[in-house]
Amino acid sequence: MHKDLFYSITLQRVHYRGSLMAHLLIKMIANRSVGQRDSETQLRRPRQCYSRIQEVSKMRTKLLALVAFAFSLLLAAAPTFAHHTWRGYDMKHITAMTGTVTGFDFGNPHVWMDLDVKNDRGEIEKWSAGGPSPSRMANAGWTKDTLHPGDQNTIVGNRISDGTYKLRLSKVVWADGHELMCYGKAYGP
Repeated sequence: MHKDLFYSITLQRVHYRGSLMAHLLIKMIANRSVGQRDSETQLRRPRQCYSRIQEVSKMRTKLLALVAFAFSLLLAAAPTFAHHTWRGYDMKHITAMTGTVTGFDFGNPHVWMDLDVKNDRGEIEKWSAGGPSPSRMANAGWTKDTLHPGDQNTIVGNRISDGTYKLRLSKVVWADGHELMCYGKAYGP
């Protein structure tokens, strides 16, 4: 029997018109009956064909995911950038004042001390002085027991520009003349 005749007769008997699998199966049977192997009749996995639109859509999705990830990293880092500035402090002028220590917090993220300072009129002003991290101050010789309430010390640093009683601490001088720097340098980083 001729191959094309067998193929056409068998195809008419199959009720799966339009079925690719049935079509290939019938074509394979026809080729085997005449002893030939046609490369087109081999069963293959169907290829996935992506159109240009699908490729652009996938690239756009990946790009959008990358942009969203980068934006979230910047958003998460923003408080860190804002936190580590000394904006608002008068970095051009050094201020020194003598007072009595009322509190000393040697903890993260920054070391803070509170002092009572007498002004020119004899009134007590409550000052707060902040320094770097405890680890950085420890490298300069500070410990949690360096200052105690009631100590008389002179603090040196940069006053905040808004007029409140805050100081960016650079060093502390004790009554006996002993000094401890906060940043390891004379007046900060």
